[in-house]
Amino acid sequence: MDKLKQSVVYKYLKVLLCLFLMCVYPCAYMYLSNIGETKIKVVIVPLFMFYMIAFFVFHIVIIFARDIYKSGTIACVFMLIFLNFNIVYKFIVSKIKINDIFLLVLFMFFWFVMSIYIVRSKIDYDLVVFCIIFAFGGLILFNLIMAVPKFTKMNPKKNVIKVEQYAKNKNNRPNIYYVLLDEYAGKENLQYYYDFDNSKFLNDIEKMGFNISNTTYNYEGILTSEIVPNILNLNYVTEIDGLQMNNLNLLDNPVMYRFFKDLGYDINIINHLGLFDTKDVNVLYETENADREKGVGAHDVDYYLIFNSAIEQIYQIVKKSQKSSSYDNYRNDCKNAINMLKNSCDYVDDKPTFTLCYMMLPHQPFVFDEKGQPIDDEKKVYNWETPELYINQLKYLNGHLEEFIHNVKEKDPNAVIVIQGDHGTRYAYFRMCDYAKDEYNAALETEKMQNALNCVYFGGKKIDIEGMSAINTWRKILNELYGTNYEMINPEKKFVYKWKYCVGANR
Repeated sequence: MDKLKQSVVYKYLKVLLCLFLMCVYPCAYMYLSNIGETKIKVVIVPLFMFYMIAFFVFHIVIIFARDIYKSGTIACVFMLIFLNFNIVYKFIVSKIKINDIFLLVLFMFFWFVMSIYIVRSKIDYDLVVFCIIFAFGGLILFNLIMAVPKFTKMNPKKNVIKVEQYAKNKNNRPNIYYVLLDEYAGKENLQYYYDFDNSKFLNDIEKMGFNISNTTYNYEGILTSEIVPNILNLNYVTEIDGLQMNNLNLLDNPVMYRFFKDLGYDINIINHLGLFDTKDVNVLYETENADREKGVGAHDVDYYLIFNSAIEQIYQIVKKSQKSSSYDNYRNDCKNAINMLKNSCDYVDDKPTFTLCYMMLPHQPFVFDEKGQPIDDEKKVYNWETPELYINQLKYLNGHLEEFIHNVKEKDPNAVIVIQGDHGTRYAYFRMCDYAKDEYNAALETEKMQNALNCVYFGGKKIDIEGMSAINTWRKILNELYGTNYEMINPEKKFVYKWKYCVGANR
């Protein structure tokens, strides 16, 4: 009797291990593929959800199958399809039109037929369960080994960049407003990808006294995590194609902060998505519960794990029945950041002030139309195949930028205003990532995607910034205002990539 019980317990634990490894694998794969850009804790919730589903299915099936190994195999088949359901669904709907409810029913029917076959089969399912344990255990171990080089690159120490220049002229200290917009493209980029002419906005602000560069290229990359730390440190300090976490750590007390603090400036920040370091600065607005390490404008891996599974389709079906929107919070967050930017000149006191604003606009998700009306359609908010979605969100932003400029010029006419994009619209990149399109001409497309907005209001004075990168534009501004002697620097045009189909979170 004891041996029988021991045998049953052994079989039971063996099946539970089998199901556990099957649920662990996608979580381990996503985490290990994104080391340095996420934390292991983010996969715990999806893993728990997946395992509870597998545990429940197994115990329901065993009531009818009355065999531990067969029930475990049936539960494994269920989870194999369940964990990858949305990947299969997206592939099918790209080829033919099919109702998501119908596909879920088809999935359940297929699983039911497979279950009957397994129950009636004479196959040794002890061996099947062992093979599943061996296969998924081996895959997890393989991914661990492949991730070792990434582990060695992780650098928890924050690299503090030295301030190379100090101001010689400290008498002229105008208030400075720096607006950094994610994915705001330059003229060439917009014409190349969208055949769109942004001249109305550019001409309007030029009449207000802005100097505009139509040929600004931030050649070091096309990711925010590679570009923004360089700008705020006035030099090329990030590791291209390196770990995102290491690059973003360079935003902690960067050179630009320390330069202005040395001049006696207050620093105000509008911190959309929590991109910037907030120590010893005045936070005018910050996204609630922001986590910079998740990546700028990115979903973390827990999102992709759930998105790839049947949970996503079940959620979409429920949401459609309730006609609810999941983008209201994000939309309100954007509006709050925009409103704070427009009123930021009201938060300048007696001391000279450097106001830094980052907004993830006109970057996806596309949640605003041209007039600011909400977009909630899941087929649109991340859709790079429909050009007007990006363009309309850009037009919506343009109107608010003009209001911001009017407010500053009226209340703070001697101010300096810098409005830049970190990179242009990455149409080719997202077609690769989201639609698995063929590799593009890297030498041509990378440069097009690096063409970004670059506009400077210098108290109504002319300043030639044509063709300058964001870094060189700032070096020239500091030279003109404070008598520094920063040299113009440029990276070699070697940062050209062939992007592969990806599941990662970089933005």
